[in-house]
Amino acid sequence: MTPDTLVELTADGEQVTGGPGASSEVGMHLRIYRERPDVRAIVHAHPPVATAFGVAGRDFMDAVLPEVIFHLGRVPLVPFALPGTPALGDAMSPYLADHDAFLLASHGATTVGPTLRLAHQRMESLEHAARILHVASQIGPVTPLRAADVAALREAREAARLGWEADAARMKTDEEDG
Repeated sequence: MTPDTLVELTADGEQVTGGPGASSEVGMHLRIYRERPDVRAIVHAHPPVATAFGVAGRDFMDAVLPEVIFHLGRVPLVPFALPGTPALGDAMSPYLADHDAFLLASHGATTVGPTLRLAHQRMESLEHAARILHVASQIGPVTPLRAADVAALREAREAARLGWEADAARMKTDEEDG
């Protein structure tokens, strides 16, 4: 991915930048932006192992990997909806307020963040976690983390979120100031 492959749109979905057109999933992106004012970047992709979890009907809601809890939070499986249609945004809507990463049943994955860097890192973390969980499940039963450790990781994630949002707000102010 390079800067010339990114597409910038207005809140109404009109393309601002030249180059390639917007994805057929533009409706999903616009829905996320409308419902999550803290989100300034979205990554939608079809990472192979994470997508396989969605095809198999599995989510990442169990607390088994510290990096998933800290970087992604709980990752729900969004029920299948026809790609490229408003139904996909409708299917995601119940999960948008409380999640930053989503497995899409039989479709792929979407991650969000206050910056493109963080949204992209979340997608990379999602695929990495999927690989680990896949291998671990072949070795034996996956062991959940202790409740106290999960609580500490969630607390650290919330503290980090405040920092991420502050950084994004500073970047937005810098952009507006020119």
